[in-house]
Amino acid sequence: MLPLNSRRWCTFKTYFGKAADLPERIHRWQRAIGEADEKSLWHDLWEMFLHQFTITDAAYAVTPYIVAELQRVAPAERFDYLVDVGLVEAARRKEKAPRLPDDLAEEYHAAIRQARGFAISCLSLELPKEEFRYLISTLCSLHGHDVLGDMLFHLDCICGECPQCGEHVYPEEIQDSGYC
Repeated sequence: MLPLNSRRWCTFKTYFGKAADLPERIHRWQRAIGEADEKSLWHDLWEMFLHQFTITDAAYAVTPYIVAELQRVAPAERFDYLVDVGLVEAARRKEKAPRLPDDLAEEYHAAIRQARGFAISCLSLELPKEEFRYLISTLCSLHGHDVLGDMLFHLDCICGECPQCGEHVYPEEIQDSGYC
């Protein structure tokens, strides 16, 4: 993994906040696992590299840190993290995604392989129908089936008006959509 004290962190793009803050945000989130502020610190971290189903190059450096911590996260809580990791992997496969740098590729791909195992273990959880659909979507994306993963994730949008953005979406548009 890219060491948290590497100057390289400053070179990544972020949607919100400064890239130089990424290592500290990772570290704060790691310390908060199992604590009351875990979710809010997670939100502060992921919004830097994942926004509206697109990613920045920072996602490739952060993802191995996320997956490495999943063993410390209660199984029922892993679900949310895995959905976000699945969204990162699905976004990586999009034409306009930032290129995965060679020096981060091995660790990133290893993290995705490890995330698959965590996602498979979530299949035994008692999840509401919508969350189960997101889990199946995540499994698809983590196994390289990003189009199917996108379709399942956006299933509410396929037949008519998207409940989140109000746009009318047809099934054939999902593959290349910018719809939420």
